[in-house]
Amino acid sequence: MSFLRTSSFVWLTLAAFSLGCGSAGPEDKGDNNNPDAGDDNQDRVSGSLLVTWVAENEVREIPLDLSTIPIEALIPSDDGKFTRYQGVGTNDGLFVILDVPKQTYLLRVGTLYVQTAKRRLDLGFARLGRQDAKPIVEHTPVSTSLLNLVPWNTDDRIEMFAPNAGLSFLGALLDNPSQGSTTYTGTVDFFLAQSPRELDSVDDDVLYINQVASRDQGPDKISEVVSSAVIDNNLDIENGGGGQPINASMTSQPSSQSFKVSWDPAAFVDLFSSMGPGTATATQSGSRLVASPADPSWGVLTAYPTLAGVRIESTSPVTLEAFFESPFPSHWHQYEVDTLNAIFDLRGNGSLFATARAQTVSEPGRVVQGATPLLSAPTMPTINDMSMSSTTLLIDVGTTPLIAWHPPALGSADGYEIRIEELSPTNRVAATFYTTE
Repeated sequence: MSFLRTSSFVWLTLAAFSLGCGSAGPEDKGDNNNPDAGDDNQDRVSGSLLVTWVAENEVREIPLDLSTIPIEALIPSDDGKFTRYQGVGTNDGLFVILDVPKQTYLLRVGTLYVQTAKRRLDLGFARLGRQDAKPIVEHTPVSTSLLNLVPWNTDDRIEMFAPNAGLSFLGALLDNPSQGSTTYTGTVDFFLAQSPRELDSVDDDVLYINQVASRDQGPDKISEVVSSAVIDNNLDIENGGGGQPINASMTSQPSSQSFKVSWDPAAFVDLFSSMGPGTATATQSGSRLVASPADPSWGVLTAYPTLAGVRIESTSPVTLEAFFESPFPSHWHQYEVDTLNAIFDLRGNGSLFATARAQTVSEPGRVVQGATPLLSAPTMPTINDMSMSSTTLLIDVGTTPLIAWHPPALGSADGYEIRIEELSPTNRVAATFYTTE
């Protein structure tokens, strides 16, 4: 059984992860240039925290400035408190903590916490985009005109993607065109993007615009890229609404490639059966074939644009097929992302419900034809020995709650991530914990 004692929080996400699709969490590893690297018998703990920025045509490794953030090793005692060993960091992404006992400890670097027994750690991670791309932090309305759309259907959407800046926007339009329309004139608010960033063609930013059309097959829906445009000059999106308008003439996309998915909702619903009481029912699940310029070794770095997808409403096994042609450069990679959303009737009488979500990603560089569950969620999660699947509201958990869980029922997890968020319009991440136990 794994456990972790945390500081106060308001929203908790617990997930198991596998490293089969690129690094999902901090990695314990040595450094061939350091004679002490990987030596678990040291009295000191040391490591690095560098961000690898993966732009469309360049990869840069930038150290984080650790000189002013809290760094410490925490060892729990029987009374629920910690013995703290203070460390120091540098502006080139290195840190060291001296005189740490040789046992499992909780490493804190700012808001990142890692439970480990290793003495040297690489805490680096990757981000899509260039390092100097400025975030958009307020509403940024941009006048937008799109011509030559494929006749619009009610469930169609416009996706925008600028990988060089790290921008992803999967539902860009505030007001959709009317049914059957082939043009759009309106406003796009870039503040509402999944990862809002300023754009400028001077910095080699390119904006890809795709129309993703939707069609019905029985109770299920199939999505396919049907038209696209690329803006690679006069691109200027500035925080607050400055810059240039977006004017694009869309080009119809052929459909020479097939994305075929065989889906059995029951295979995924069963993954939730060990999490708690109640009966689970699948709802609005599906698969997306997505594209990315990032090498598969970096893992999934953002919400990638859709090439084709299916949304499953069927409750029995079904096979769906979408047709598409990628509008992106030929060197881009493809991933299949399979997602199940389940709802639990906790009391069995329709009076109290809980929701759960499972997601699997295809092996890097290989498109998996068919959704197959590989790893289920952690089982029997509790807070202070109270079930997270409780049929009653959990209150008064205190400022140092004990979070516990058992391993997944399916598959073997390489580690677990606990993310604590503030309940606010931005859902700011207050702290992230990693553990392999």
